[in-house]
Amino acid sequence: MHTRSSDLLRGALGLLFVAAGLAFLPGLAVSGEPSEVPSYYESRQQGWFWYRDPAEPRDPTEEPPPEASAPPSLDAYAPDELWTLHPDEFRVLLDTVFKGALQQPSEENVLAYKRLETVARLRAARFASVASLVSLKHPEISTLRDAPSVNPGMRARRQVEGAEIDGTLSGAREGFALLYFTSPGCPFCTEQDAILRYFTAKHGWEIKRIDVGREPQAAEFFRVSTTPTLVLIQRSSDAALPVGVGVVGLSTLERNVFRGVRLLTGTVTEEDLWIYDYQRGGGFDPAAVSSSGLQGVEPGSPSRPAAQLPR
Repeated sequence: MHTRSSDLLRGALGLLFVAAGLAFLPGLAVSGEPSEVPSYYESRQQGWFWYRDPAEPRDPTEEPPPEASAPPSLDAYAPDELWTLHPDEFRVLLDTVFKGALQQPSEENVLAYKRLETVARLRAARFASVASLVSLKHPEISTLRDAPSVNPGMRARRQVEGAEIDGTLSGAREGFALLYFTSPGCPFCTEQDAILRYFTAKHGWEIKRIDVGREPQAAEFFRVSTTPTLVLIQRSSDAALPVGVGVVGLSTLERNVFRGVRLLTGTVTEEDLWIYDYQRGGGFDPAAVSSSGLQGVEPGSPSRPAAQLPR
């Protein structure tokens, strides 16, 4: 009997100590009153590691946010109106009808979306048809000549560009040269060496090899931070231009040197650096587009203001 009373007393004291300890835990209240501190299970997926900030307490005096307006309905438009609806409004309508059909894929809802999708496809086809005619009637804004998509046209393009590059490099080899920055034990420089031998044999250019370990001041002057690096220099001035960083293929090197020579001689500017002479006056020439009376037109400006969506 004495042992039973002792066990009951120890159990009661243990419960008392547990209750006293819980009173000090955050988020728990043993007095029956709710705690203002959220428990771990209420806020465990908030914070920096979850990319979510805790929600700020809402001011009770703040006005509730305005209710969102109802999405546009296909019933609000006549069939003929869909063909002239502003693209922004048409896009919202198409998205709304699609989501409605996806949420409730009844035959009626899916048919409504497919009909609206057909209008969108035919409107795009109508625009493409007119655009093709405009490209034929106004070659100054077309790229049909400068970017052919058929094999004979692409072969002719490569021949024209190759002849222009070879002619420019041949005429510039006396007034320009290449600085070739290398470093001991550079495996990429070994591969670049073979490519430069082809370049020299084909165009007859002088290439000066510079070891950055022996001439660090030259690398610092030309801001060379990696090898191999190729720098184009003009003999009659202090002008210089990087034309290759890392291993550069022969065709890429030829184009870079071609563009660098034209830039340093003032034949082109930074804006038309990639223009070839045969492309002058075409769809890739910024000067040709500017001279056609398009200076005041902002790209993407609508022809009329967007209509208000129905509420």
